[in-house]
Amino acid sequence: MLAILFAALLAQNEAAPAPAVAPPSAPPAKAAKPAKPKLVCHVNEVTGSRLGAERVCKTAEEWERIRRDSRDRMDDQLRHGLQISLPQNVTNG
Repeated sequence: MLAILFAALLAQNEAAPAPAVAPPSAPPAKAAKPAKPKLVCHVNEVTGSRLGAERVCKTAEEWERIRRDSRDRMDDQLRHGLQISLPQNVTNG
């Protein structure tokens, strides 16, 4: 009887896979601070002054946004200016 119980127990253990034991995990690494974006500096000259130069530093993304916004404003002004300067459908009567 004891042999039957032992055989049944052994068969049950062979049928069920052993649970995977996770290896002890290393302590989580400290989160590194994100690197500060590199600043790009431009010198804005003031017309009529030798000493009035101004140094402006911004990230590359900020300079790109400023260029894009300036280009968009210029395109809008040109588009609206051309619409205004086009001749209207005027008939001389």
